[in-house]
Amino acid sequence: MYKAKSDIQQTYLKYLAIYDKKKYIYIYIYHLSKFVNLIDSIDSIECSLYTIFLSHTMSILLSRVIRALEKIAPLSLAESSWDNVGLLVEPPYPRPNSSRVFLTIDLTSSVLEEALADPKVGVIVAYHPPIFRSFKRLNLSDIKQAIVLTCAAKGIGVFSPHTALDSCVGGVNDWLSKALGDGTSKPITLAENPPTGHETAGSGRLFTLAQPAPLSTIIERIKLYLKLQHVRVATAERHGSLSNELISTVGICAGSEQP
Repeated sequence: MYKAKSDIQQTYLKYLAIYDKKKYIYIYIYHLSKFVNLIDSIDSIECSLYTIFLSHTMSILLSRVIRALEKIAPLSLAESSWDNVGLLVEPPYPRPNSSRVFLTIDLTSSVLEEALADPKVGVIVAYHPPIFRSFKRLNLSDIKQAIVLTCAAKGIGVFSPHTALDSCVGGVNDWLSKALGDGTSKPITLAENPPTGHETAGSGRLFTLAQPAPLSTIIERIKLYLKLQHVRVATAERHGSLSNELISTVGICAGSEQP
């Protein structure tokens, strides 16, 4: 028998029974609002969680994903004035026995179909938020609304980091800057009161090349880094058709401005 530590208040429990059976732990929980704290407080559990019955509480998988992404890309770094980030769909009845997270850039109908085909998928992390503007109704006739309804009905949580992942240290903007070669990078706009570990986070990046290079060279570096055969280029008048004028600083901005 395993016992929860004293800081877990009995008021959070309607019923709790934990017992061993064939080296597994069965946990029956009803109306438990702090399940994750309870699990963290159980002493030295070295066997796997075999079956979990939850009612009106977040799944373990979803809570772990949220905590992990908050460390990687804190939501406080997002462009909150217009962006819609974080937990967008919390299913009332999480998919049982789920242990996998499905990653995608855009959560389309075909992507959702692929995720649902794997019974182990319990959370979808979509870079672009599938819910952006507010819904006045939820109908299956609307593609975006149908995706949200299906996720909730099938027990799939949906999380979007979007501009938080752009701005964070080691995020999308920093990743793109590596395509340019040797040099130094700094945010175009520093984040206000950034969390610990993200002191140099912010919107966009200004990358100063260690050795100035012509636009044609920079384009080839980007294509090689991103493994692309073609990229779209809009040149300023002074650059003409990819002139040999040397460029020393490159601005980087993942995503787009407010739609």
